[in-house]
Amino acid sequence: MLSIDNVYINLRGNWRVKYLRIIRNSGSFDLAVSELTISTTIAITSDNTGRPMVSVTNCAATVGSVNVKFHGGASWLYNLFRSFINKALRNALQKKICPLVIRSIADTNPHLKTLNGDMINYVLITVLAKVDQYAEIEYSMVGSPVISNTFIDLGLKGEFYNIGQHKEPPFSPKPFSLPTQDTKMLYFGISAFSINSAGFVYQTAGVLRLSITDDMVR
Repeated sequence: MLSIDNVYINLRGNWRVKYLRIIRNSGSFDLAVSELTISTTIAITSDNTGRPMVSVTNCAATVGSVNVKFHGGASWLYNLFRSFINKALRNALQKKICPLVIRSIADTNPHLKTLNGDMINYVLITVLAKVDQYAEIEYSMVGSPVISNTFIDLGLKGEFYNIGQHKEPPFSPKPFSLPTQDTKMLYFGISAFSINSAGFVYQTAGVLRLSITDDMVR
């Protein structure tokens, strides 16, 4: 949850009125926004490529008050209607906040989709990182992260492949879990499948092969 409370905003700007060729007027204004509160609930999930994706599941915004004061020109006339203008500005601002927040958070998703990958017309490749000349590791998310008040549980694939040849090993991953402890800041777990997939990759690449000759044992 993202919450912003009791925000105060002060702005100074210029105004201009032009109607046909008859009315032309201009001046400045001071605008004060008081007790602005925004409360949003943000969900973090994974898309079909294993990359994180964020969205807003709930948003509420309130504006305590808006106070505008005009200066110059015919401001004396406009200031007579300040109470009506203040109310209209407050209602308009309050309606605009949540759509702006939702759109701003949604705009981060295209950037998240480019994490260590290429984006061509929004068609994405797998999340990969090169290890060396023989291997690369896929670390895409295997599911949506679990977030609570005390921890974040994030599961990544962690499978090694030969570079350019994504051949699955002749064994399957098995589920595993971390110890139910909470005394440390960070817990990091690696399954036997990740280690074995690395061994399979290097064995396939011929790195782990060793030929023993008579000269080597003399």
